[in-house]
Amino acid sequence: MEHSELLDASEHLAYETQMLAETQMLLETGIGRLPYLLADKEAVICYNALLESFLIHARVLIFFFYPPKGSIHDDDVLAKCFFATNTEWQNWESAVLSTRENFLKNMRIEANKRVAHLSTHRGKMVNGYTWTPELRSQLSQYLLILLRSFAENVPRNNLHQKFIDCIGL
Repeated sequence: MEHSELLDASEHLAYETQMLAETQMLLETGIGRLPYLLADKEAVICYNALLESFLIHARVLIFFFYPPKGSIHDDDVLAKCFFATNTEWQNWESAVLSTRENFLKNMRIEANKRVAHLSTHRGKMVNGYTWTPELRSQLSQYLLILLRSFAENVPRNNLHQKFIDCIGL
């Protein structure tokens, strides 16, 4: 990828990161708690919209780090594009990313089934997962840790300042 494309892509990465963190925060502390406090239709709609937004942004970030084989397109921006060499990517991937490979795979499947496909799977989760606040928090925290580690291990000049600021470096 061209340097300018990496900068543009990492500006979008800042947006995905911010939306993941902020929708998680709202689900935990803000309007996302309304369905538990109020039994009205609007509160449930707001909660579902927040949950779906969270899942969409999580799905984008999971794909960025761990795209499923056979689903990569020429114009997809992936984490490995930002590393100076393929060896640096492979070292980071094996040291950091591979530690939660199964978790990311399962979360990608769940996000896909929950918001991107109408299927008989919707409402059911693999491996006993349910979309509890704890699971959302675990997914959010793990993705934010990955994003920070990613930002610390790629050449800084490949990253847009908005992403650097967003991730707190």
